[in-house]
Amino acid sequence: MTNKQPLLSSVPQTQPSLPSRREARQRRIQTLLKYLGFPSSGIGMATTFNFIRLGQWDKAALSGLLTVSVTLLAIGGKFVSEVINRVLDKLEARLEQLVDPFSDWIVNQLETFIIRQWWRLTSQFQGKYYQSLIYACRDYRTQGLKTKGPFTLDLEQVFVPLRIAPESAERISGEMMRRDGGSQELSIWDILVASCTQPTYRSLAIIAAPGSGKTTLLEHLTLTYAKNRHRHSHKQAPKLMPILVYLREMADAIASSDLTLAELIEQQESIRKLSPPPQWFAGKLRHRDCLVMFDGLDEVADESKRQTISRWVNQQIQDYPNTRFILTSRPFGYQSAPIPSVKAILEVQPFNLQQMQQFIQNWYVQREIMSRLGKDDPGVREVANRQAYDLIQRIQTSPPLAAMALNPLLLTMIATVHCYRGALPGRRVELYDEICDVLLGKRSEYKGIIEPLTAHQKKTVLQVLALGLMEQNTREFSLEQASQIIQAELAKVAGTQLTPAAFLETIENVSGLIIEREPGLYEFSHKSFQEYLAAVQIKDSHQDSLLIQNIHHDWWAETLRLYATQSNATPLIHAALDQPTVVSLKLALDCAEEGLRVDPEVREELKQRLEAGLASPDSAIAQLAAEVKLARRLGNFLRIDQTLEIDTSYVTYAEYHLFLNTLEKANEPDQPSQESTHQFTPKEAQTPIQGLTITQKNRFCAWLNWHNSETLPNGTISHYRLPTPTEFNHYPIPDDGLRESGIRLVRYQLPLPYRQLAYLLACGQWQAANTETAQIMRQIAGQEKRGWLNDNDIKKFPPTDLNQIDQLWYHYSAGQFGFRVQRDICTQVGGKPRDYNYNTYKQFSDRVGWYVPKKDEWRTPAELTFSLDAPPGHLPCGGWLDMGNSNPNQTSLFAGWAILVTLFWRI
Repeated sequence: MTNKQPLLSSVPQTQPSLPSRREARQRRIQTLLKYLGFPSSGIGMATTFNFIRLGQWDKAALSGLLTVSVTLLAIGGKFVSEVINRVLDKLEARLEQLVDPFSDWIVNQLETFIIRQWWRLTSQFQGKYYQSLIYACRDYRTQGLKTKGPFTLDLEQVFVPLRIAPESAERISGEMMRRDGGSQELSIWDILVASCTQPTYRSLAIIAAPGSGKTTLLEHLTLTYAKNRHRHSHKQAPKLMPILVYLREMADAIASSDLTLAELIEQQESIRKLSPPPQWFAGKLRHRDCLVMFDGLDEVADESKRQTISRWVNQQIQDYPNTRFILTSRPFGYQSAPIPSVKAILEVQPFNLQQMQQFIQNWYVQREIMSRLGKDDPGVREVANRQAYDLIQRIQTSPPLAAMALNPLLLTMIATVHCYRGALPGRRVELYDEICDVLLGKRSEYKGIIEPLTAHQKKTVLQVLALGLMEQNTREFSLEQASQIIQAELAKVAGTQLTPAAFLETIENVSGLIIEREPGLYEFSHKSFQEYLAAVQIKDSHQDSLLIQNIHHDWWAETLRLYATQSNATPLIHAALDQPTVVSLKLALDCAEEGLRVDPEVREELKQRLEAGLASPDSAIAQLAAEVKLARRLGNFLRIDQTLEIDTSYVTYAEYHLFLNTLEKANEPDQPSQESTHQFTPKEAQTPIQGLTITQKNRFCAWLNWHNSETLPNGTISHYRLPTPTEFNHYPIPDDGLRESGIRLVRYQLPLPYRQLAYLLACGQWQAANTETAQIMRQIAGQEKRGWLNDNDIKKFPPTDLNQIDQLWYHYSAGQFGFRVQRDICTQVGGKPRDYNYNTYKQFSDRVGWYVPKKDEWRTPAELTFSLDAPPGHLPCGGWLDMGNSNPNQTSLFAGWAILVTLFWRI
């Protein structure tokens, strides 16, 4: 049998092109002219001869003209047909111009009609669905808080955008890193925008510790999309339809049947009430415009069920590869049931200081508006801002509170307790009690998670653990070590129901009070929790003698304070007076301020001992009193950000004399001013020291760093310096007129490799600092063996290190020296990036004092001025010094200038 051609095979599949239609039309015109032209010519000629015969000459002329014209048309058919064709083309184009708008209008009306009809069929449900999401997500929920205000706050007004970062730096694309200025921290909107072009970001897992704001983040995303406000958050945010699923509520449905994603969504009680049209969610999922959010994988308590849900989620991601998916979980929940199809794992970052401040301000503004039945005016906001400022100040001056305020849940508790109990900072125990109550029980109860022990039972076991760790002088512990400490107490509250290892695992995974810092090593998430629980255990077990024995140990300082806030602090202060040390007397002052009860006579004795002791003729007593005062100062700085704190008063005569006494004993006179050396009275002892030079103030900072620097876990040391003008202006204090001659301190985190350079600069040893700068730069560039840097080395030099060196020079010279000063001078004399003009270099060198115009020669290293009397920008002189030339010639000088120009524009 032969294959037959399809019936439509002989039918042209496309219309003729425009040129082919035009040619066909022209042939038809030519044919018409041919068949009409020649017969018309014969008839015309006969008519013309007839008019001539009759003598009608005028009619004969007209007829002859027409006959000739028709004959010519017939003879020149191709030409004539072309003319006619062109005329018809123009008429056709003109008609299209007239008809097209009319046709478009008709089509638009039809489309509008069809769209409106479709919208009427579907939009009613979508509108109801979005409204239900708004109702469900509009409130800022404080899950399980014991202390609650009478008003529910608006999530949209309180929410502070969270920072997220990849679990590892390799998991984020270079494009996103560049867009974020090189930071690994992004917002969720950055990720959603990236998902439009990068499939990796279409399936995300967001993991974080308890209270980090994971659920709140998803609810805010849902609310933002339901209100169609996504472009307010990011101008390039994709338009998506939000679908939020709480896995703890749907776990049984997922585990017990083979549901599709659309079926699961429709089984949610909130969706069933809306009666969605058949296959409505299935259609939306197929059209790739959905954002599906699964919240709380870790909240599925049964591990086997959690793994079943993980497999189900994985299948949905595979079934809808172009839909965006976000899943949230605590780390343990995701680690126990990972999802292979998830391509990006992100971690929520702790609040920074700016986020903390913004949250508190938002919280108090909303609270005031709601308490006044929605009234919002400048007066209401002024009251809110005043309350917010008070709390922010309290947090910034309390390191334990500042550490906890980085967690959104804990910060919410701090704000709630501050507002409705007024218990900060002296009664911090009430805050810690609230936190432990929520984390150990109330939050799980709110979410419907059933646990074998009550919050109180878990707390009593943790108290024993905390005190045991305090007695061992450690924060870190292994599970075996902790099991030995809590075994007896756990048996009292749980019998054989829980093993110590299982109990600790539950505390880590559910409450977050304990975390695994390193594999096999655990600790309380904040040291203050360990100290608080230990203080409660000491109070409950009447072991206050343990605190008295350790009154002079700084390790027990916060535990002592927290015990004093719950009890009579008089015995502790007595013990401090009996064993006077800097630590014990400093703690005694704290206990006198924060203690629940203190005998008046003991309080007065402490005051007299310390205030009168500042000017005591007994040098030992005076020194001890001054050291206590200085220690109290260093413990009460105002936090500016994660790495920066500033003093809230000026250093006094008594404190400065500690420094002078050290110099005297070391035979290093500092040539202090006359005002700083006279014998002072008790009243003057607490007066700010005045009349000091920048050199004297820097030497005090150097002495302070030598005796009080603390090495931090992140590879830095706590370091002291003077404030910058900007810091003075942003954080003014009552005695601000002393900024020129007094000492106010800033504490910051300095990378360890710069400790020696900072010390030399603070001591005014400018020549040694200049040599140290060159050595550090060679070390960083890896050119110690070569001994000098070239232009390419500077181009690759890490900008953070370059700026660190510049900041040290700039701060300790009060703006006299540093790379930025040199760059500004270079700009003033006409220097530009990549401009190596020799005359520009001579003008620059003249301004900074490296060049002697009269002699037309450059100074050698020995001829430089290593003091603050040198011209601005004189130091550091690393440009040619780093070339390793003790007697530089013109060639090496100019090579050094190329290095400097490159360096200047990298600052």
